[in-house]
Amino acid sequence: MRWHLSLSLAIAAIAAPALADKSAVPPGTDWKALLVGAIEANGCKMTEDEAEVKLPPLGFGYDWTVFVLQDLVAEGKLVLEEETQTVIAKTEACS
Repeated sequence: MRWHLSLSLAIAAIAAPALADKSAVPPGTDWKALLVGAIEANGCKMTEDEAEVKLPPLGFGYDWTVFVLQDLVAEGKLVLEEETQTVIAKTEACS
């Protein structure tokens, strides 16, 4: 199954935030910090294929990760690169 870091799904979620059900994100973990940290540790970028391998062991679920991604893009901490299907961190560690 493809990860919901795919650009088409992420763009759809970002374009239509009213449709997003953020209650699907499990409480108790700072998923935004964990995702940013994973991307930083991966050389400040992560493709969808890399996400499929690297995120599940950290506890990310394919059905709600897009909501975490949506928030981070809105905050300017991540950028979606459509051409390469890559998420790029725009953090101090990745300057």
